[in-house]
Amino acid sequence: MRQRILFIILGVVVLLAIYTFFLRPKPKTPPRAAQTRSRTASRVSQAKEKVAAQTNVKEAVKSVTQPIKSILEGETAPVVTEKVSDKGRWGADPFVRDWVLSEDIKDLKLKAVTQSGSRAYALINDQILEIGEIIQGKKIVAIDRDNVILEQGDRRFTLILGQ
Repeated sequence: MRQRILFIILGVVVLLAIYTFFLRPKPKTPPRAAQTRSRTASRVSQAKEKVAAQTNVKEAVKSVTQPIKSILEGETAPVVTEKVSDKGRWGADPFVRDWVLSEDIKDLKLKAVTQSGSRAYALINDQILEIGEIIQGKKIVAIDRDNVILEQGDRRFTLILGQ
């Protein structure tokens, strides 16, 4: 009985090995490796053409070894960089509790609001500010007669006059 179980297990292992090594489809080479191979092959063929075109052996050796010397000496091609735009910025942290945000607002005291014509000014922490200015990382969105609306990321805060 014991030998029978061992033979069954051995048969399953052999079948898995056969499938793994012989029957399973081979994975394709990654595209990056294929590109590197094609670039290397094109460079080799270009070097061979240069060598075939040159009649003098010394010139041929020099033309082939020159790129290798430049690599060994540390000469590198200039690196092209792109400027990253600020459009992909993260908004406010969705996991921050409201009481943490209210602690940030406690430091801001709205002392006065003035409206003259089409412009409105607010006196917050002894600073005169208008719409669009930033105080402690919060942008002033609107100034009304008795309150100021601030925005930080996706969150809006309201400062009320006298509180």
